[in-house]
Amino acid sequence: MKTNEVPQDGKRLLKTTLVHYAVNDEGTFEKIPSNGWDPGYYAGSNLQDEFKELAEQSLERVKKNLASPLEYFMYKAFMDLEGLAQFTGIPKRKVKKHLTPKGFDMLDDATLARYADVIYADVETLKKFKSTLK
Repeated sequence: MKTNEVPQDGKRLLKTTLVHYAVNDEGTFEKIPSNGWDPGYYAGSNLQDEFKELAEQSLERVKKNLASPLEYFMYKAFMDLEGLAQFTGIPKRKVKKHLTPKGFDMLDDATLARYADVIYADVETLKKFKSTLK
């Protein structure tokens, strides 16, 4: 990509600047700041919509006691199983177990705190979430 081809569409979900490497007139690579481009913007926007839909579906599963509150909060934080495992440092197989009602009920406060830090919630909210649903 040439320096004059670096996207400058002004569409960024975050208030940061992307850096692209482009070839300048002398034929060498140069760092060029970019304020975004449509495909990246829409990919991020679609991803957010998908996680919102997953959270809504998960909420229904929590109400029916088919999933734990952790699953709902995971999707609300725009994470999936792999991401939650990586951010908490808890093995994926254990996180998967904790996403079930039975596995969630066996969690201690220290483990709940690890999850709470990552999903922007507090331990009490996680514990009492089911009782707030109708």
